[in-house]
Order: sequence, then C-alpha cells, then structure tokens
Amino acid sequence: MIIRADIISQGNPDQIAERWVAAVRAQAAQPGFLEAKLHGIYRLINKTSYHFLSIIEWTDAEAYARSIGDTDCYAFLDVLPADPVANTYTLINSAQHQDNRFSPDHVTVINPYRIPVAEAGKYSDMWNESARHMEKKDGFVSAQLYQAVRESEDFHFVSRAEWQSEQRFMNQFDGTDFRKIIAPFEGIFSISLSRLHTHITKDILWTPNHQS
Repeated sequence: MIIRADIISQGNPDQIAERWVAAVRAQAAQPGFLEAKLHGIYRLINKTSYHFLSIIEWTDAEAYARSIGDTDCYAFLDVLPADPVANTYTLINSAQHQDNRFSPDHVTVINPYRIPVAEAGKYSDMWNESARHMEKKDGFVSAQLYQAVRESEDFHFVSRAEWQSEQRFMNQFDGTDFRKIIAPFEGIFSISLSRLHTHITKDILWTPNHQS
C-alpha cells in the first residue's frame, strides 16, 4: 500500500474541501484506489498552522503514479504533482485498542515530524514506545505512523492517533502540562487536533451531514 499525504494550508477551507471531494471522486474511478480521508483541523497545539490533512491510500506505487497523469485527480492542490514519489508514504507502525472501534465523532491527533533522516530510527522507536503506552489508555482507539518514501520530504514522518474525545487524549498526561511536554520538540512536531471532515471509498462519500 502507498499513501499520498498532503498538509493543506492555502486558500479558503470551504473551497479547498469542495475541490478535494471532486478530485478524490475522480481518483476513486482509478484502478488501485482504496480510500481517502480529509481531516479538518480545529485546534493547533503548537506553531504550525494548516487547515487539513489529506490521506489517500492506493494499492501500490504504480497505481498512484498512474493517477497523477489525470489533472482532475489532484485539482485541490496548488501545484499538481509531477514526481510520482513526492508526498508519498508507507505505513511502518500501528497500534489498536483491543475494544474501542472507529467513530466519525472521534478526535484524531495529527503529528507531522520534521527530522533529519539520520534520526528516523530514534523517533520511530519513540513513537513505538508511545503507542504501546497509548494502547492501555482509556479512550484510545488506534494510531498509525507513516514514513516518507523520499528522504527529502519536509515531513519525514506523519502520525495519526484516534481518541474517543479530546479530553480522553489529554487525560493520558495525568494533569501534566502538555505544552511543557512538547516544548523541547518545537520545530520538530506540528501537533494538531482534528475531526474527520470527509471519507471517500469507491462506493461511499461520507461527510458529517451527508452519505451517498
């Protein structure tokens, strides 16, 4: 599986979302498309500002590469992709609560990492340790860690962690000031809280107020 991940900060959020839906529906008609999720950011934990995280999953790199030949498929981007590995990621780690299941009402914590490639192993180990910790916490649902295919990407890792609520996410820190915890990582982590804005598969379009 190959993942196209885009952090979207430009333009009007409503217009971006409309363009994203139209573009991903064009992608859904392509062989090898699996699903796409648009996460809408509602709270920034630290400095980097962006509106959405787009995650689009393909069966393999070849299917994704074929899709970028159709300009309709990526019309939500400021610059259409030309490099078939740009902004592509692979899933390298995951975590899952044994009982809790997905709900569109849940909160997703998004964390793009700006790190030197040489330090990837250290941060991957740190994420894995954190994931094992989260799996035992009340309200945790699931998490994924994606690694960039190309070493020169701005964000070498992108992680998602789904929680049943923002409060349950914050509770894992047991009253410790979360900002103090992440302060040493300013410029490395760009943490935000989001909710699922739109989910598209080959057969289904889901938004909070619409399903077809």
